Amino acid sequence: MAEPLIREDGTVEGTPAEMPAGRSAPLRAPRLLGPAAFVSVAFLGTNALSYVFTLLAARLLVPAAFGELAALLGVLLVGIVPATGLQTAAALYLGGSSSRGRPGAASRLHAAAWVTGLAGTAIGVLVVPTLTVLLHLPDAAAVGWLVALLLPSTLVAGYQGCSRAAGATSGSPG
Repeated sequence: MAEPLIREDGTVEGTPAEMPAGRSAPLRAPRLLGPAAFVSVAFLGTNALSYVFTLLAARLLVPAAFGELAALLGVLLVGIVPATGLQTAAALYLGGSSSRGRPGAASRLHAAAWVTGLAGTAIGVLVVPTLTVLLHLPDAAAVGWLVALLLPSTLVAGYQGCSRAAGATSGSPG
């Protein structure tokens, strides 16, 4: 079994046993229990709502409509991959020590969110007819609404990445 990284006295494993000159207290592990519990409860709630949504859709929709819904949600999951990448990239870029104090970092990330969102939406518009045929949908409206979600989803993900980095650098939970 692996040894814990945090000792019982609260010091972090791998720190020197004797403190260097100028230090009065041992290094303490950051308080992670509160934010971790909050995130765990939020994920539990999200997964429970997702299950309830799927269960209700399966019970209320005819099989063909439920199949359309499942296929469109799968396509949406693929469509928001660039948004997830943008969120991670923004958080890593702003959270890195080399980005601190760089002028224009926020405006560049804002522009990157717009460019990524518009590019994803443009690609989505181009594939609407193909997806409509491949998914055997009666019309292109459902795919069109799905494509309409790509731009705002990408922008929100970019801003979430910026706020996560700001939370990480200020010490508050992200």
